[in-house]
Amino acid sequence: MGDDVIVKMVRLSSWVSAPNDAENIETREVYALAGLALYQAQCLEHEIVNSLGLAAILPFWTTTKRPQTRAEYMAYVDSVWDENYERTLGQLLHSLRQIGIAIPPALDSLLRQSLEKRNRLVHRYFRERANDWFTSEGRRSLADELNGMAELFRKADHALHEVTSKARSAIGITEQTITAVAQIMAENGSDEEIDKVLSKR
Repeated sequence: MGDDVIVKMVRLSSWVSAPNDAENIETREVYALAGLALYQAQCLEHEIVNSLGLAAILPFWTTTKRPQTRAEYMAYVDSVWDENYERTLGQLLHSLRQIGIAIPPALDSLLRQSLEKRNRLVHRYFRERANDWFTSEGRRSLADELNGMAELFRKADHALHEVTSKARSAIGITEQTITAVAQIMAENGSDEEIDKVLSKR
């Protein structure tokens, strides 16, 4: 594929500039893969926050303990998520191990590896591998490693989701239940409507 064809393909809108040689194309690919790895790391962080949030609100779903009003409940839920989003990945993992959800050894290993890889990627990765930018082989090595990081974060994210799904299902809260309750809440439904859905679990 000639450079002129690449230029025509890349110019999708005015803010997109086109790489003009193989080195620049490879460099952009490395940056894109770094972005993908960071995206997957943030997906994992989001799943951990969801898990912590689930643990915090389960008492309201499984016992008669309820806030006085829906507004109080929503304020509590918002505060739980907001507080956890302020934490580092290491702090989130520490909290995750304290909430009573059993973390299988394989998942624990994925989470520990993810913490180490995520911190390296964010804080020192490009400094440590600076010399690899100067050759095509080095850039390929960067790309391979970044692909591996993204896959690690994705696997940890999915494995944690499976664990928390089982924890919810064990008390009768299925994905369908959560979707139904979310729909009712989005439509400003009543507590009675939510109770009706939960009573079916």
